[in-house]
Amino acid sequence: MSVKNVRSAIETFLSTSDPQVLCISGAWGTGKTFNWKSTVRALRDKPGAIALNEYAYVSLFGLNSIAEVKTQILQSMVVRAQIGDTPDLTTFSNMLSTAESGLKKGIVKSVTGVLGTRGEALVSAMGFLTNRMIICLDDFERKGEKLRASDVMGLMTYLKEERSCKIVLLLNDSQLEDRKTYDSYLEKVVDIHLRFEPTAEEIGFIALPDDDELSKMVRERAMFLGISNVRVIRKVYGLVKGLAPLLKDYAPIVTENAVSTVVLMGWSYFEPEVGPDLEYLKRANTYDSDKEDTDLDLKWRDLLRGYRFGHADKFDLSLLRGIQRGYFIASELEEHATLLHHADIRSKVEARLRDAWNQFNYSFQTSADEALDQLFRVVEENIANLILTEIYGVAKLFHDLEDDRYLTIVKMYISEKKAVEGAFDVSDIARYYEKIPEDIWQLIDDASQSQKPKMGRDDIFAALVDRAFDREVTQRLAALPMEEYLRVFKENEGERLSNIIHAIRQYLTVANPSETFLKLWIGLGTLCEKSPRKVR
Repeated sequence: MSVKNVRSAIETFLSTSDPQVLCISGAWGTGKTFNWKSTVRALRDKPGAIALNEYAYVSLFGLNSIAEVKTQILQSMVVRAQIGDTPDLTTFSNMLSTAESGLKKGIVKSVTGVLGTRGEALVSAMGFLTNRMIICLDDFERKGEKLRASDVMGLMTYLKEERSCKIVLLLNDSQLEDRKTYDSYLEKVVDIHLRFEPTAEEIGFIALPDDDELSKMVRERAMFLGISNVRVIRKVYGLVKGLAPLLKDYAPIVTENAVSTVVLMGWSYFEPEVGPDLEYLKRANTYDSDKEDTDLDLKWRDLLRGYRFGHADKFDLSLLRGIQRGYFIASELEEHATLLHHADIRSKVEARLRDAWNQFNYSFQTSADEALDQLFRVVEENIANLILTEIYGVAKLFHDLEDDRYLTIVKMYISEKKAVEGAFDVSDIARYYEKIPEDIWQLIDDASQSQKPKMGRDDIFAALVDRAFDREVTQRLAALPMEEYLRVFKENEGERLSNIIHAIRQYLTVANPSETFLKLWIGLGTLCEKSPRKVR
């Protein structure tokens, strides 16, 4: 039955004073206890909703005798107006006053005379105290080994038939050890039997009824995965609450991705018999299956794909360590969170720049001046997250259209990136663009040189692998005599020589070569003729 239907049945049950036994069964963690407590708590202030005035909630977990059960009933007894409140001295005092006023002084006095204390007397007088009240017995499947099912059923029958009580029994019947005994008594003792089977959506709201952002994120992901255990969802939410402050300074997508991982892997960790196996999640690739995981892929792949889980990356694995540990360490998350943060920012900046270019290239509604203004604004507002090729593309357009703002664009970029290593690497520009305007080239080259120490001849060749199109490198190489090349070739071998030759070959693929590259071409041609082994 759904939550709504079970609550309706509970309301009907509580609205009458008829002695009855109500049994609510369901799987572990589905929220049976929460649903009962929240329903009865909500009804306590509604006139006529609860027919009886006294109430007790008892967990049978670990109890080993009927005497212990009776004692727990006495200790947890409250009046209707206090249902849902934690029993304390005040609630006990109120209940005690009510109980004592209903007992004949002679009975209490005679029992006290035998047992010696007022408290012991009241416990023994349970037959008088537990009269016309609601008693909820929870965790039946987790009772102590010495407490027999028949004893509990016998007590329930006595309370119903002799003391006119309404009894509620909450249990997970799939975990009953003496199921046969339970089944034999069920038909005789229980008047109403409800099977509590809420949907994943209902369980999500039982576990996290609030609508704050974190609750919604966890709840939505738990619903998608079909997590049916309230306790698991709450444990996962507790982890997310501890994680969120560590990620507050990153882009929202970082927190969203982290929550997705914690919900999925937390489910597997806290409920391994139900969720995907953790070792499988650590090695799985839902778009490139392993033959050894065929059965697991058939079971989980479609769900994981729909959840947008492709494979576990380093960020996911660092989050898993936090789940297993019970808390997260900021330094473990920083590197991967930073990468995700910048990737998200870059994707948004790229989209804005692409839209601005489209306005210039593919719109008849926008004038050229308006489109240029838009491009300039996008560059100005996002200068910290643009790369040199993007900056150069916009600056080159402004230059070709004789708009002097091209110099402003380049200078803004240089000012922003002067401390960023590699920000002025012109390799892609030199390789794929037409000849770079001299004033733009000079600005970029000056900025690049300000970041680097002067290089000796051997340093120039060593820098070829990473800085083949650096202006300082190309100019120095073009000015070197052929004998210097031959010396370097002879003094180096293996991978180092291979890297040098590979880097030099790149110069032969440059389109629209500048004067510097033409000198290199001529020099390399001469070198090939002189070399005893051809540079291929």
